Amino acid sequence: MLLDTNESIYIWIGKLSTREDQRLSIQTAIEYLQTDPAGRDMNISIIHIKQEKEPPTFIGFFPNMGQEVLEVLQDIRKNKTRYRTEKCEYERHHDKSDHSDFDQYDKYPVNILKEPNDKLPAKINPLNKELHLTHDDFVSLFKMPYLQFEKLPRWKQQEMKKKVLGLH
Repeated sequence: MLLDTNESIYIWIGKLSTREDQRLSIQTAIEYLQTDPAGRDMNISIIHIKQEKEPPTFIGFFPNMGQEVLEVLQDIRKNKTRYRTEKCEYERHHDKSDHSDFDQYDKYPVNILKEPNDKLPAKINPLNKELHLTHDDFVSLFKMPYLQFEKLPRWKQQEMKKKVLGLH
């Protein structure tokens, strides 16, 4: 948020703002001054205000923002935090990987999947050969079930695919 008091420009920065957001806010304030039809002095103070660190001089520009409003804002922040926590818990217990697509793919013997890409059956995506392994072959080669493999970081999956079958 940008607040122009005619003597200073306040830039209010939310807690979740990135460094890029902060950089852009300064750039926006400068552009705002440059395009001001009043032809203001470019040496005006630009003051950064961080969320929950608002000084009384800044809060004073919002006369209706009494203690009650601040308490409501704190309640909203707490509810957002609780919501995020509950959402994370829900997603952890209802992870989409519990309903894997692994079983929906046609299965092929390992020796076929080791063939060069141009000799593979048309239904096989060369980038996802592992999906065409049977459960037993997958566990035997990767030393873990597919659902566990699916939860690994993408780089780790790629590394394992190269090592195990030259899959990739």
